[in-house]
Amino acid sequence: MTHAAMIIMRALYDRVLIETVGVGQSETDVEAVADSIIFCVQPASGDSLQFMKAGIVEVPDIAVITKADLGPAARRAKADLSGALGLALDHEGGRGWNIPVLLVSVNKDAGLEELVNEIDGHFSWLNEAGLLAGRRAQQAEGWFRDAVKECFGREGIALLPSFERRDGESPFAAATRFCADLELRFKT
Repeated sequence: MTHAAMIIMRALYDRVLIETVGVGQSETDVEAVADSIIFCVQPASGDSLQFMKAGIVEVPDIAVITKADLGPAARRAKADLSGALGLALDHEGGRGWNIPVLLVSVNKDAGLEELVNEIDGHFSWLNEAGLLAGRRAQQAEGWFRDAVKECFGREGIALLPSFERRDGESPFAAATRFCADLELRFKT
């Protein structure tokens, strides 16, 4: 329900935050619903190798080290994460957006304004680079595929290549139309 809730919230608010429960395969699925991915790390939470092994360094658009008021531990975490992101981006050939790694402390009210500026900057960059519409189209397509799979399993997914969304049709309207057609096919 996260995707549907996000669509409704995005229609009402300029910024919508989706918090995942932690780091793992299912938490990287937030890419399917978010314009900007912010990865938050606490000091002493791992080194570059652990970040790489977890498969999370390919995901974020912005990286944040929380509890920056812990001083040396926060700076070490920033260096580790910056190193892991640098290695991942070198391997991928870069993405066109330089992922900032920020130090933030709620206790000292430090870095929060910079974080908001980076979020706004990433959104602007997506727009200017012509990537936002494509990202959102991929999100809609992913939601549509998941909805069909949930209702009709592999047989429904197999029929997707023959289905075309109409110009300007929302993924919700397309899913409703497609599922109604599938219900008729499966009833006969």
